[in-house]
Amino acid sequence: MAAHNLGQTHRHAEAYDRNPIRGSGNTHMRRIPPYGFLALVAALGGCADNAKVVAPTDDRVNWDWDAGLRTFGGGPAVLICSPTTVAFNGTVSCSLANVGPFNFPTWRFLGFGGVPVDGPNGMGGWSGPMVLSGDVIVDYVDDFGQQQTEYQPITVTRRTWSWASLVGGQQGTPNEIDSCFLGEYALTASLFCTATWADKIFHPRPDQLSNGTGYAAASVPGSGPNHGLWYVASASADMDLRTQVRKWYRSDGPGSAMFGSVTVTFGCSQAFPTDPNGFRNVHTVNNVCVVTPAFNSFVNCLWSHEGQHLSTATTSAQSSANNVYALWEPMVATTSSGLQNIVSVAYSSAHDRVRTTSQNAENTMTQHPYTFWDYIAAGGWQQTNETILC
Repeated sequence: MAAHNLGQTHRHAEAYDRNPIRGSGNTHMRRIPPYGFLALVAALGGCADNAKVVAPTDDRVNWDWDAGLRTFGGGPAVLICSPTTVAFNGTVSCSLANVGPFNFPTWRFLGFGGVPVDGPNGMGGWSGPMVLSGDVIVDYVDDFGQQQTEYQPITVTRRTWSWASLVGGQQGTPNEIDSCFLGEYALTASLFCTATWADKIFHPRPDQLSNGTGYAAASVPGSGPNHGLWYVASASADMDLRTQVRKWYRSDGPGSAMFGSVTVTFGCSQAFPTDPNGFRNVHTVNNVCVVTPAFNSFVNCLWSHEGQHLSTATTSAQSSANNVYALWEPMVATTSSGLQNIVSVAYSSAHDRVRTTSQNAENTMTQHPYTFWDYIAAGGWQQTNETILC
């Protein structure tokens, strides 16, 4: 502010004294006393020294001189996401009101289980499909330079997955899983078993499970709160078991030559007079040549034994603890290999629990002794004693 010319100002004031002020209600302006005028001029002249104009301390709040300058909009920051409960793979849109780019907003997502997703910077919104429940979070600097955080919980409705209808089995027909036997009287195994993998009852085997075999993985597209997360898009694993009695004891079993016990050779010659020395299997010898009811009881006990293994395995696999599809459904990971790892661990663990529970079915069985005719390579046909659980 330039310094005033005191002489000119004084004359100007006197001129005003001689002119009425129109519409003021007063006919003349009151003359300013010389000492009052000089004080006023001195105060105004202080602008020439660049002095800071300061409001009285008591009035600072009213003047709002201590408040910062808002960079965008007005009012407090507000984070709004819609919807806050969304169907699996449905889209959620979030916006942050009253915050601009100079507030440096930074978005992120923290899913249940601690799964993180980094979001955009300097933007007032974030949207995209979601497969995992968690918090949408935005950090920003407020108008006073303080770091602030807003968050909104999002709930993703889970898919109602269950493999209960895909686990079970049945009594095997001739030739089913016969190649899986390694000397047992009877066996409960996967329809897809092999001799070296007869104890693996899930399909595919745990060591064969991978993306495309047993399940299919997918990644969330776009750039929203769940972008890049890998999840199980579909599942195809199952448990299809068969119970089977070893072919040796079945009616379609292989025959053996007629030598050894006279009782057997004589009985078969009487039963088959046109072919007295023909090869006969164990089933025929005990049911035709020498009728031995204990043999059929022995075979029935074998079927019962394996049927209990089957029933227990199915019940265990259908339980919530071992329901593989239900265990997989909420699983997500930041990489496909990470998803493969957690999916495989859940699958193998469920498999081992089901297998162990099925094996433990023998704890409730009782022993039963049976005597019948069997063929022993070194001595031909002779009586044998077998004790089994059923």
